[in-house]
Amino acid sequence: MNYKLVYICSLLRPILTNEPERTEELNTNKKLARDACTLAVYRGFLPVAPHLYFPQFLNDDVTAGRNLGLDMQVSNLHLKFAT
Repeated sequence: MNYKLVYICSLLRPILTNEPERTEELNTNKKLARDACTLAVYRGFLPVAPHLYFPQFLNDDVTAGRNLGLDMQVSNLHLKFAT
């Protein structure tokens, strides 16, 4: 089957500074992104959510890791949607 791609863009990185609240905000943001992906799948789309993927192996709290992930997301966006 040939699914149309949909790019899921949502806030992931917490903005709060208090550690317990920051952790809760991150978990909430991840859930919202996963829920958006689930909705896309049930609507017949193939979700692309690199902000859920790259933090699995790149540290978003380290500038070099965050910048690399952001750069790869932009490259991924060009590859997936330029055609």
